Amino acid sequence: MTYLRRPRGMLLGGAASPHFEEAECRLEPGDRVLLYTDGLVERPPENIDVGLARLAGAVAAHPGDESGFLGPLLETMLDGERRDDVCVLDIRVPEQR
Repeated sequence: MTYLRRPRGMLLGGAASPHFEEAECRLEPGDRVLLYTDGLVERPPENIDVGLARLAGAVAAHPGDESGFLGPLLETMLDGERRDDVCVLDIRVPEQR
């Protein structure tokens, strides 16, 4: 698992005319990208690194090739409670045939 470099910028909706830095990442066949909002990993006053480690463990525990991956992942990450909104997008690059 690799964390993508996070570009700098204002949070969405935080300014009338925000400036966002762009970032690129080349994906190969079989790769996947998991995009998520902070509500998935943040649990104040816990350090964000603890939440990211919890996410890495949850992703490893739920094989990426199964359909329905997000349901078990959300159950593990939210542990029955949700303090913030959560959005998760699981993007998969098909294997070449």
